[in-house]
Parts: sequence; structure tokens; C-alpha cells
Amino acid sequence: VATLSVPTGVRVNALIAAGGIAPGTGAGQGRAWIMSPDTNSAGALAGIPNFNVGVFTSASGSQNWGMLNVRTNNAAQVYHSNEISTMTLQATTHGWIDARGRHS
Repeated sequence: VATLSVPTGVRVNALIAAGGIAPGTGAGQGRAWIMSPDTNSAGALAGIPNFNVGVFTSASGSQNWGMLNVRTNNAAQVYHSNEISTMTLQATTHGWIDARGRHS
């Protein structure tokens, strides 16, 4: 679980930049997932396409970055997981979307 810099007490869509960095040596291929706590994380990690985003790195020391829109829980948290333990996953919050009362 990661806590983001977004409001607490409400669920918002966090706008984040996230990147996966493959280890400099050894296995250089791996995926990382960042997903909403509303998502069934076990299914997402088993390959069922119900996760928000996957970050894939292909060679030792390579990086892959992207802008993501991920729903948080009331505690400003998202779930994350790495396919290989030596891979690094980083995220920076750029803002959020709070659409309460705008959709019926």
C-alpha cells in the first residue's frame, strides 16, 4: 500500500507519474502494478485485466515511466506490486480529480 499526496476522507482519482526501474544486474525483466484498492488485486496480479496500469521494463537498468489516473481509497492509498523484488517502483502525485456530485 502506498499513501499519496491527495485529500483524505474521500475517494479521488489521483494523477500520478509512475515508473518501474529494472535492476542493474541479474534479471532485468519485470512488471509493476499500481491499482485502486477497489480492484481485486489477486485477480490483477494473476493476469486478469482488471488492474489500472502495468509498467514493464525490458533490460537491466532500463526504466519505463507513464502518467496514470488511479482511484484512491478514503485514506489516500493505492495498491502496488512488483513482479521481481529487486525492481524499483516510484510514483509522484501531480494532482487529483474529485468528481463528487458531478455525475448522476
